[in-house]
Amino acid sequence: VYMKSTLDKENLQAQSEWFKNQEMDRKRIANELHDTSIQDLTHIIHQIELAGFYIDIDATKAKLELASVNDEIRKIIKDIRNTIFDLRPMSFDDLGLTGAIENLIDVLNNRFVIDIQADINFSDDFDELRKLEIYRVIQECLTNSAKHANEKKITLTIYDKKNELYICTSDDGIGIPEQEKENESKNDKKIHYGLQIMKERVSILNGRCYINSIKNEGTKIEIIIPR
Repeated sequence: VYMKSTLDKENLQAQSEWFKNQEMDRKRIANELHDTSIQDLTHIIHQIELAGFYIDIDATKAKLELASVNDEIRKIIKDIRNTIFDLRPMSFDDLGLTGAIENLIDVLNNRFVIDIQADINFSDDFDELRKLEIYRVIQECLTNSAKHANEKKITLTIYDKKNELYICTSDDGIGIPEQEKENESKNDKKIHYGLQIMKERVSILNGRCYINSIKNEGTKIEIIIPR
């Protein structure tokens, strides 16, 4: 009975962590939509109003405004598609975890016009839930670097190390801001959503995470996950 209670407690804790991650994902996506698509759509409304003002005064200016609106709408559609890609659960039946990671790299290279160099060589024998969590961990690492490092080159290394999976990402960007480092050392919830979610996911996988970041010299993240 004691063993069963212990297992139930562990399962409840794991479920609680999973739901907490889901909530953090929702907050991050809400922030991204507010900071990008919603603000862009608000700007488009003003452009359309301006085009309506110009239509009887200066047809050329009106056409230029509408052409700009057309470009903005295409950009918003692309951003929303990227958000949907980030949300959509990966099917590992066709691609496998390695193939899914390689596909993610292609998407990020095109989206951010960067160069992610990858060295991937590991045994893909995790269950579906662990595959998804591992995939999300790698996604957070690469996306954070692509968005915030202000660097064009990122390296990703994944390989088996005894009975563990070793994951490492590194860039030569601006590093993690000092304020976020201080918040992290104090377990402050104000650290960047992406890093916080990534660390929570590693914790769910019973893994270990090491972050080494130097101002203007880059960031290196090492993750070790037991099998």
